Amino acid sequence: MYFESLLKEFSADRFPYAGESFHPEKTAVISAREMVAVAIKNDDFICDCISLEIDRLSLNKFSSGLIPFYTIPDLGISFALGYWSPGGAVGPHEHTAWTITAVCSNKLEVIIYDRDESYRTNSLVPKRRFEGLSGMTGSIYEPCIHDPRNTTNDWSLTFHATSPLDGLRPADRPEPLNCLTSEYTISPELAVHPYLKVIAARQKIQFVNQLVKKLLTINTPKARSVLIKCLDVCSISTRNELKAYLGKSIIENISPKLLLQVTDPKLELQCHCENNMVTLSVMTPKSLLQVLALNTIAKEAMIYAVHERAFDPEQLPGDLTKQERYALAEALEETGLFKRINN
Repeated sequence: MYFESLLKEFSADRFPYAGESFHPEKTAVISAREMVAVAIKNDDFICDCISLEIDRLSLNKFSSGLIPFYTIPDLGISFALGYWSPGGAVGPHEHTAWTITAVCSNKLEVIIYDRDESYRTNSLVPKRRFEGLSGMTGSIYEPCIHDPRNTTNDWSLTFHATSPLDGLRPADRPEPLNCLTSEYTISPELAVHPYLKVIAARQKIQFVNQLVKKLLTINTPKARSVLIKCLDVCSISTRNELKAYLGKSIIENISPKLLLQVTDPKLELQCHCENNMVTLSVMTPKSLLQVLALNTIAKEAMIYAVHERAFDPEQLPGDLTKQERYALAEALEETGLFKRINN
């Protein structure tokens, strides 16, 4: 694995061990940044990272922020992929230790703030702005406040190597600025509610779709093998897109039948018919939320899916064609209320 070659470079006695409180020399971070700059342009490296990320996403857990797909045990250095939806941003935030970031696809706009002036005035003071284009790699060594955002109409994908000390308050600024974005946390109510799995399911569909999109730009045997691996976690719509690339026979041999089941058996689902429409709603921690509305031609099938909570799309009742049944199954999966079962 090309990724393993990068790990060996990080482990070459230039970085402190996990649990140690001192930072590496700046030259070590610069050297690592240059290694990442070379790696990010290597197709096998990208495939290795995506393969490890697919393993993480297969756990079906909601992720907030950068969730590592791998952490070096002895060093605590973590590696993650970042997903940036069109117009997406996390807000101004502070890094308190070194980080290395590379743009895998599309681009990001980054605003850097004058940290000293921002703390002195208790407000964000812009210093410079730049665009991180696909294939570019950058690093942070000194504590830094910045605001990356995707200003385009397409998704962006980034690679991150992060110090285990990032996030710990430095001695010179024991308290962060009030105007900085704190790490997103879910409410205690949502944390124990089955609706959290719905959010996680929708998130996985989006993330896997972006990984597949990236892999389809890579014409290598390794990319093809990772795409086959994606079949276990991708949505019905993404699976259909892969038919033209991988071949229908390969896909049907790996997953011959499509079966869906409710994402969490504790979910409270409701169907409602009114004005020639059938709607599907789910109980969230706050209220009943409508997530899908279709013509009443789908009424019988929708009621069947909610009642059975696990079904074969071809068995959906009602006056529907086979294509319409699979379109309904795809729509139900996209809501996050139902997930595909591997068989």
